[in-house]
Amino acid sequence: MISILAIAVVAIVDTGVRCAHLQCLDGYDNRNDGMGHGTIVATIAQQTCPSCKILPVKIYDKGRIDVADLERGLRWVKRWKQVHKRASLVVNLSMQTRDRLPVSLRKVIRDIKRLGVPVVAAAGNGGLNTLKIPEVLLVGSLDSTGQKKSWSNDGDLYTVAQEFPDAVFQRGTSYSAPVVSAILARGKKANETH
Repeated sequence: MISILAIAVVAIVDTGVRCAHLQCLDGYDNRNDGMGHGTIVATIAQQTCPSCKILPVKIYDKGRIDVADLERGLRWVKRWKQVHKRASLVVNLSMQTRDRLPVSLRKVIRDIKRLGVPVVAAAGNGGLNTLKIPEVLLVGSLDSTGQKKSWSNDGDLYTVAQEFPDAVFQRGTSYSAPVVSAILARGKKANETH
């Protein structure tokens, strides 16, 4: 890999991204996005920060998220950041898992944070979310009046929820997290250039 210039980048760790209308970098295992979830998440990030690049990291196609696949994807992100030191990277995890996080996965997340990379995750749509750990910034959803949505778990931060009636997943904290991820990436880039 050849190092890229200092740019703002949001890593979308998800179902893949259809990059036709987005500014994507070469990602990890990004053959397609059969569910459309990762593409919606990436589109929200790109709309929030038009100058940001999207780094697709595909870790699942459908159904449950396997924490081993999540760890594999995050290890790839860590290596990518070690090569592209000047990139203002933020990791977006628009997902919720109830599986116990292995020590090795938590270590990878800590390693990514030590590289100066924030890790942002969806707070979840009800029920347990084992990504609720100190190293991860959880984002919940609000309605248009500023009240927490009834289906949103508690988060560290909140944004107004977006809904997509034609999508497989019509609503959720998955669509709040990329707003925060993109704002953080844009802010990191601005701070690093001044």
